Amino acid sequence: MLGILKAYPYLFANLLTCSALLCAARLLLRPAQWRTMLLSGLANVPSFGMLIYLEEKYWRPVRIGGWILGLEDALCSFVVAAMAWFIAALFFRDRILLEMRGAMVWCRYLQVAGFSMAAFLMAFFAGLSGMSALIVACAGVTLFLLATQKPLWPLALLGLFAFPAFYLSVVKVDFWLWPDFVSQWSPQPPWGLRFRGIPLGEIVWSSVFGAYWPLFTTYIFNGRTRSQTVP
Repeated sequence: MLGILKAYPYLFANLLTCSALLCAARLLLRPAQWRTMLLSGLANVPSFGMLIYLEEKYWRPVRIGGWILGLEDALCSFVVAAMAWFIAALFFRDRILLEMRGAMVWCRYLQVAGFSMAAFLMAFFAGLSGMSALIVACAGVTLFLLATQKPLWPLALLGLFAFPAFYLSVVKVDFWLWPDFVSQWSPQPPWGLRFRGIPLGEIVWSSVFGAYWPLFTTYIFNGRTRSQTVP
């Protein structure tokens, strides 16, 4: 069993993080925010297929079965999105009001997810690397959402700083538990360069995603901050 744990850090690091996150959220969040966190995480799962564009040039994690994509990628996509919403919900609590309406949620989800995917593919096929395209796409959609949903800027600002602090702390723990895990990232610059042992791509991406995902979730769930509801 110990050999399996050492051989597949990508899988077990995400399982560990997911378990700890779910336990913490269950204890610290109200039931409504707990459910929203789960939905937020699930909303990001379909994007795991895009991770294929990060293979080789950015990283090549070891997966069960040796597949180019796997359960690990879907789990990772869930974890990072759920973590981003956990931070927002922990800080804003009841100041985020959500009015989920089935048809509206699906319509907005397909619109913004489609826009995000199109921005990523356009950047990638324009010649950017997978990680560069991912960062550009997330940043572009963030700016679009900020321009159209200006009162939500505190969510983006919080995520910009709080999510990378949280996420990179988790990465440091993962690298401490699995010292060879970092070798599964390519050292190729610029995103493969290490800063305090962490690939630069993880650092920059976490800042952009931290701003992007809470806006994404709040928009698709027709959310407002409490101050917006005051006449």
